[in-house]
Order: sequence, then C-alpha cells, then structure tokens
Amino acid sequence: MKTIALLALCIAVASAVHAAALPPIPPGAVSLDVELVQVSTKTTTPWQTWWGSYHKRFSAQRALRVRARLFGTFDPNVIIEWRFVAQRIGGGLYVYDSGSREAVIEKPQSDIGIFAKPISGEDHNYNAINRRDTSGGKPYGYAVRVTQNGVVLAAKESSAGLLALPLPR
Repeated sequence: MKTIALLALCIAVASAVHAAALPPIPPGAVSLDVELVQVSTKTTTPWQTWWGSYHKRFSAQRALRVRARLFGTFDPNVIIEWRFVAQRIGGGLYVYDSGSREAVIEKPQSDIGIFAKPISGEDHNYNAINRRDTSGGKPYGYAVRVTQNGVVLAAKESSAGLLALPLPR
C-alpha cells in the first residue's frame, strides 16, 4: 500500500515539474468549442381565469460543455471563466451567474462541464384592470474565455458583447 502511495506521489511531482518547465501558451494555440445544454425548464400556473388573467412561474437551468484543444507543447494549466446571461422580463440583459476555475487542457482535448445556478421569473396578468406585473429573467446566452497568466487565449460568446457586460456585485 505504501508503494502505491509513493508511486502516485512521484508521478504527481514529476507531472507538476514537467508542466512548470513548459513555455506559456501563445495566443492562437487554443481552440474552444462551447455547447449549450438546457438542464431543466419548468412552468407552472398557480391560477388562471376564463377571461385571460393568470399567474405564471417559470424556472430554467443551463449548462455548458466546453471543449478545449491545445495545439503544441505548452503549459496546459489555464483558467476557464464563464458568464451566464439573462434577459430581464420587459428589460435589458444582465449576468446572473459567473465564475472561474483552474483547468488542465489534456491532449487531444479536454471536456469541461459548467452548470449555471437556476434562474426564475413570474408573470402576473390582470385583464380586468389592464395590469401586468413581471419579475425575474429568462436565460439569454453565455460567454466563456480561457486565460493563462492574465492573457486571453480564446473566447466564445453566444451573442456579441456578452463578455463586456458588468459582473454581478
């Protein structure tokens, strides 16, 4: 048992020393593909009337499958940053979930899963008094980028300009 643990430790140390000896990734040496996955979606109607008034609640959760490829022999340690963007009901766009994490781009490619927190909203329509109240947001898109030592190596957005949106406080 001690031999196996010692062997695993030696392999981990050798891998870390080897990665540290490699040069940083130059721009253009990383290919990035992003696939959006709808994990869940749910709409409920707690009440509605025959004349068209209603109350609806909806929620959705999304995930991304990020596929990164590294062309050449470089330090494979990177940072993956992401943003999930929503559209306010009756309003503009905002980032509702964001984050980053360390990753290693293995040969020939690495698949990285990223899950967004659920997003929800409500819609109240009162036909008798000509009033409609909405709140929350609906999923709109995503933005992902790969960085190393503060240098952006690759980026993908579902719509242009999503990386420029301010992050939530």
